[in-house]
Amino acid sequence: MKFLFSHLLVFSFLCLQSQLPNCDNYEEEKQKYETLFGDMKSMNYDDLPKVIIENFDLKKFDKENLVIFYINGDFDICGYPAPSCTSFYPVYPINEEKIWTAENIILLQKKIKKNIIPKTEAHFISTEDSFSKKFKTSNSAKGIMKLSKEIYYPNTDREFYYLPYNSKKLLLTNNGHFYKEANTLKTIITNINSKKIKVEYRFEDDDKKNYSHIFEHLNNQWNLIETKN
Repeated sequence: MKFLFSHLLVFSFLCLQSQLPNCDNYEEEKQKYETLFGDMKSMNYDDLPKVIIENFDLKKFDKENLVIFYINGDFDICGYPAPSCTSFYPVYPINEEKIWTAENIILLQKKIKKNIIPKTEAHFISTEDSFSKKFKTSNSAKGIMKLSKEIYYPNTDREFYYLPYNSKKLLLTNNGHFYKEANTLKTIITNINSKKIKVEYRFEDDDKKNYSHIFEHLNNQWNLIETKN
């Protein structure tokens, strides 16, 4: 429990720092932003999430289930409302929320053919919220997470919502850091400029699987131009 809590605090702090605009150099930061993203409104990003999903490395998904982090629409990736300078805050074309919509998670499931369990930074979906309601009732089911004795509620099972690929009842075993029966994926988006996006794929169950892609808008379409392991 102590390890997990510390892990979340460190991640939240680092993420929050990365989201903060540099208010001490307001004019410089604003000019840099306008240089890199000034033509953003003329760009079309609608197809980018699907291109990202189509280029997933399927060999990395070697377990029957996938836990995937998604972003609540009211918060940034840290789980807290994003702060800003008084009159300027950079708006970027693509982020985790835009990639992991209900539609795109279902699209990913068709590609990897596995059970998918959406998860916030803090918890699974255990009650109907604004995100879970985006899925049709017939698309979701309830699974059971068996908790280890060290975390949360000793010897207590908890229910959560997930997207089933088959009819078998899903049981996850939580050992306090990852889930024995599932890959755990977190995506980190970096907007390099209006035409170039970097996506980092981080597997919490095995960091040796981590890799990244860079996508660029060329000839009126999004293309994968670089892969790094």
